Amino acid sequence: MNSQILLRQKLMPWFWLLVVLTLSSIVWAFITLDNLVQNQWIEAFEYVVPRALGALICFLVARVHTGRARLGWLWVAAAMGCYSLASLTYQVLLIAGLTPFPSVADIAFSLNPLFLIIGFFLFVEGRFHPRERLRLTLDALIIAMVVSVFIWYALLAPALAAHLARGTLGLPIVLATLYLTLDLVVLGVLLVCMGRWTRENFQRVGWWFLIGIVVFSVADGYFLARCFLNGLPTSHPLETGWNLWALCFSMAGLQSLRVTHESTPVSSQKTNVRLRQFGVYGALLVVLPLVIIVPQNTTDFQRVGVQVGIGILVILVIARQLVFSLHLEQANKELQELSVSLEERVQQRTAALSFRASHDLLTGLANRDVFEQALSSAISDFTRVTAVLFMDLDRFKQINDSLGHALGDQALREVAWRMQQVLPENAMLARHGGDEFMLLLPRLETVSARATTLDIVEQLLATLQNPICIESAELYLDMSIGISFAPLNGSTVSVLEQQADTAMYFAKRNSSRYAEFSAEMRSETVERLEIEGRLRRDLEQPETAFWMMYQPIVELSSQKIIAVEALLRHRTYATGQIIPLAEESGIIVRLGTWSLEQACTDAARWDALGFAVPVSVNVSTVQFERPDFVEVITEVLQRTKLRPELLELELLERVLVTRFDDIAEKMMRLRQLGVHFALDDFGTGYSSLAYLHRLPFDTIKIDRSFVQALNTETRDSRPLIDAVYSIARAFGFHTVVEGVETAAEIAVLTGMGANLIQGYYFAKPLKTADLEPLLKIGVIAPVV
Repeated sequence: MNSQILLRQKLMPWFWLLVVLTLSSIVWAFITLDNLVQNQWIEAFEYVVPRALGALICFLVARVHTGRARLGWLWVAAAMGCYSLASLTYQVLLIAGLTPFPSVADIAFSLNPLFLIIGFFLFVEGRFHPRERLRLTLDALIIAMVVSVFIWYALLAPALAAHLARGTLGLPIVLATLYLTLDLVVLGVLLVCMGRWTRENFQRVGWWFLIGIVVFSVADGYFLARCFLNGLPTSHPLETGWNLWALCFSMAGLQSLRVTHESTPVSSQKTNVRLRQFGVYGALLVVLPLVIIVPQNTTDFQRVGVQVGIGILVILVIARQLVFSLHLEQANKELQELSVSLEERVQQRTAALSFRASHDLLTGLANRDVFEQALSSAISDFTRVTAVLFMDLDRFKQINDSLGHALGDQALREVAWRMQQVLPENAMLARHGGDEFMLLLPRLETVSARATTLDIVEQLLATLQNPICIESAELYLDMSIGISFAPLNGSTVSVLEQQADTAMYFAKRNSSRYAEFSAEMRSETVERLEIEGRLRRDLEQPETAFWMMYQPIVELSSQKIIAVEALLRHRTYATGQIIPLAEESGIIVRLGTWSLEQACTDAARWDALGFAVPVSVNVSTVQFERPDFVEVITEVLQRTKLRPELLELELLERVLVTRFDDIAEKMMRLRQLGVHFALDDFGTGYSSLAYLHRLPFDTIKIDRSFVQALNTETRDSRPLIDAVYSIARAFGFHTVVEGVETAAEIAVLTGMGANLIQGYYFAKPLKTADLEPLLKIGVIAPVV
């Protein structure tokens, strides 16, 4: 549409030039009306240039249209081009003193109406059923025949009879009459075609076509009158209708550039059928009087032509009615088929809406509403036991983040299908939302309810033993399941669902695959809520409830303190209690930011005192995944005035299975500032070596669980530690061994090449007051 608007703006100067030329031709016609002033060159210019300019405008308009609209405008432009060429030939012959009429110019003149008819038909051709196109063609033929019969009776037959009586041929009159006949035929075809146009097209384009054909017909009518009656002026304002025709068609072209694609000539409910019917039946009414007049007062010349024309009209009308009858019969048939189709679609739509209201669209399982209705019905039978299972896929968010939601959706469908295969017929599996499912086992026998339920639980867990293969990915999934029983644990829908949910979270926190609800879980839930509330209140004044402690990281060969790890402490709760709960509740974001700022503040003070030491701060995955993580780190560094190279962020391995591109982008931005990174608890998580070497880590920290396995009897962890050192050397990472407590462990690790040690062997986590003297010295002796 932008190209149409642009072209319209470019064509406006040419259009206004055409307006000026048309007005000047009218003025010139009035000046030369009495043959007082004659200049054939000026007349040639006035009559040729405006028509050629109109043809050019229509041609340019055709170039921005598409499909049949473009073809239609090309034929209209060709018609105007033929007429301008014929006008040029006519004027050349006139200036040369030759007879301009009839002449070779009439060949081009006669092509004009033919091309216009083709163009008008192209505007609607192919847009509807072939029978309808046949009706359209018959309507145009009927109008053409009516016009021909009337012109024959009123003008052409008497003129030819008079010329034949004088022994002359009267070719000029025949041609002039033919032109007027063709004009009226074009007018009728236009009316028929406009009956297929939308109202917007009719108003913006059709009226200009209609006005143009009318003024053109007036000009040809005057020319015919001049052929019949000698003495009429050869230059008359009525003959400027040919220029006005070019102006009107150019205006129609410009208006078509304002019509939207939806407004192009199409068969629609807006079709102006009355206009088309008026053209056909109005034309028949015009010729009816001839049926009465012809037998009484006509010449043989007139009578034969009228009778032949009326005979052809009768055939055309019969054919039209036959086509209309066939079309009506087919329309009734199609209406019946449409009615049946609509009824089927309504039924299908109703069924689809009913399914959408009661099912999950992704998996096809029952939704939560249907599940709760079934659960309410099941627990009303107090003589039987009802089991409610709440199931959650472990770490499923990591699949969505790393592989995309489309693949995650396929995995959910596969999991739902697998679970359905092992369930009894009376069980109801529903999707609760996200990666959570609920299962209803109704009407269980009291003595065997628990055993039956646990057997089904084992079968459900077994369905995920084999990987889910989607595209090129193999997904290993597991789930946590919580179980509650009615009436043992409760007798209402909300209570049973809540208890199953509580049991599921208990299983997840305790790394158990499933758990049955118990009163202790309720107490634990209440305790967790109390702790969460306490933490939220403490974060209003964190300095009164939290503080930071620091554990040195020591170079074994020199016993130098090369860095410290910041560790959060609470006045009441252990760190192991508050961190998982804080991550689950989202409190970790505020708590982590406060911890980071405290550690950076201390490190900046040590730097100012002259014993700079890097500080390592643990970062939760929840913190790292926030979109403003980089900005938070940057702001903390600016507020505390800590040099970025003295800050090291420790990330857990599980962060690597989230969105890799986002991880890499954040790490690279911080690395450009000078911040360092350590991979904490390496070997216990889910890292991929394919990703590890592409991320800017500086340090790998070996988890204490590997160190605890080091003793004289068990050597299982030594190959793993050797493997970690091999990876670190290959990637150029430093390696810190955590949790080192004894001299025996030091001996083994020294033999394996360990040099960076963190643990009770050198120091427990220290307060700043106890740490600063050691930092000032720079070295630390073993405690044991």
